[in-house]
Amino acid sequence: MLSVVVTIDLSFRAIDIISKAFLLAKALNNESIELIFSHNNRSTLWDKCFIILLKPYSKIISSKISTSAVPNSAMRNIGVSNASHSTIALIDVDLWGDFNMLLAKAQLVESKKRPFVILPCIYLTSYGTQALRKNGTEVTNHCLNADRKYLQHLALPSSAIILLKDTFIKVGGFDEEFEGHGYEDFDFLMRVADFHDKLQPLTSTVDEPYKSPIFIKGFRLSLAKLCVTELLSRDILFHLHHKKNKKSYPLERARNKLLFENKISTLKAQPNEASSDSFFSYVETRAKDMRVDLEKLPILFHFNLDEHRFPKNMSQKFKFLFLG
Repeated sequence: MLSVVVTIDLSFRAIDIISKAFLLAKALNNESIELIFSHNNRSTLWDKCFIILLKPYSKIISSKISTSAVPNSAMRNIGVSNASHSTIALIDVDLWGDFNMLLAKAQLVESKKRPFVILPCIYLTSYGTQALRKNGTEVTNHCLNADRKYLQHLALPSSAIILLKDTFIKVGGFDEEFEGHGYEDFDFLMRVADFHDKLQPLTSTVDEPYKSPIFIKGFRLSLAKLCVTELLSRDILFHLHHKKNKKSYPLERARNKLLFENKISTLKAQPNEASSDSFFSYVETRAKDMRVDLEKLPILFHFNLDEHRFPKNMSQKFKFLFLG
């Protein structure tokens, strides 16, 4: 029924990725799910170990795609091309959650009730990641209540999407001009939403940073609105904490950002400030329709800050939000 595609590149934190891939394979061991690991094989000992360990539990598509930057786009394209089912889910190896929810969303897509589903994602702290293994419900509650002991930030949207394989093909899959980390997922999500006429007019094509989810701006605002139903329904995934590759990450992201900004101008949904509303007003309207009390979702108002910079009192919060 559902093919789940997960990309694997072991050039950084190999042990962490292999262990998470193994946990995913065990969790997705379901006759309705085909798990595909699309693997950039760098011919290292870690790559050999990965294939030996995971082959009994999944379909591994292993090929030497790149010896330099992580080829996220190419790996996803190869993985999807090998999917057996008409409905696919694209997730990262660092994601975790209620995977029965993936099947439920896949049924909505397969039955044409929804053209696609983009899932919100909560990025966990190291403490939250450890706690998740013990009690997922408790961690969910802590995060939705913006408990910074557990929560790093809320990603609206995340790169996790469920859609028809046919849609993936029609929009051209992932653009392989993007190399390494950053913006290849935004580019793909926006083309999928634009293809289905679900992308609301953009407030701008610029990637504008925001200090709290409720103040999302720019192209992220249009994508964030597509995740609101799932967020209000608590249908979310968690990103497990891990170390970042600080050497290549900034350079790759800066290069990909320029490519993304050039491509976004080709979409049907172009900037139109007059027709756009704030994220808060949109969420408020949707919450009323779904009869959800926003006071029970403090996560929408939490600050995207490192812990040592977090404003401690109302005066500091006011200055931070409105005075910069």
